[in-house]
Amino acid sequence: MMETRGRKAGLRASVDSSKMQFDPLVMERTDIPLWREYEDLKPIVQDYMMGHTNDKYRIRAINYMVWLYSNDTILNTKPVEPLVDRKYKALDLAGFKMDAKINDYDDRIKSELYNLLDEQFVDMVLKYLIFQKNELWTEIVVSSEQHHEVTRLRLQPVTGKDSKQVMEAADTKKKLRIESKELLMDIKQYWDEFWEDHTDLKVVGQDKLYRGIEDRARINVGA
Repeated sequence: MMETRGRKAGLRASVDSSKMQFDPLVMERTDIPLWREYEDLKPIVQDYMMGHTNDKYRIRAINYMVWLYSNDTILNTKPVEPLVDRKYKALDLAGFKMDAKINDYDDRIKSELYNLLDEQFVDMVLKYLIFQKNELWTEIVVSSEQHHEVTRLRLQPVTGKDSKQVMEAADTKKKLRIESKELLMDIKQYWDEFWEDHTDLKVVGQDKLYRGIEDRARINVGA
C-alpha cells in the first residue's frame, strides 16, 4: 500500500488502490494528473479537459470518475454498498471537500458530478465505460444511475394546478415505484453475475472506508 503524507494520510490510510488499472492515488507521489500518468486515459478525458488543463476541479472530477466507474475500483466491495454511499466515498477520495456550513458538497459538485447533470462529464464517463469493454459492468453502472434518478424523482412532492394534474402526478409516481422495484431486481442480478467473474476480490471491511455521513463530514472539514 502506498504511503501518503499529512492530512491526506488520514483520509486514505487504509485504502490500497495499487491493483487498479488506473491508480487514482498516483498523484500522491508524483503530482502528475492521472491522464498524464496513463496514456490510455488521454483520449477519454481530452474533450473534458480541453481549455481547462490546470483546472483542479476537473482534475478531481476525473479522479472521481475512476474511483466510481472503474470495474476494478476498491469501492466494489461485497456486500455492495448503496450507490449514494459509493458516490460520497468517491468524491472524498478524489479530493473534494464538503462545505462545513451544510455538511455536504456544494451545488456544483452535487449537480454536475453526483447527479450527472454535466453533459461533458457524462460523455467522458460513457467513453470510459466503452473503453473498459465490460458490458456487465456498464449495465450495473447505467442501471444503478437510473435507479438513483428514479429515486430523486419519487422524492418530489405530488403537485398540480388541478385535480387532474395531481392524479397524473400520482400515477407517474406509481409507475416510478414499479420501475424502481424492477431496477433493484436487475441490479441485484447483475452484481451476482459480476461477483461470479470476480472471485479474486476480497470482502472489504466497510469501516475502513469511513461509511457514516457524520464521519464523511468530519473528515472533509478537517475536524
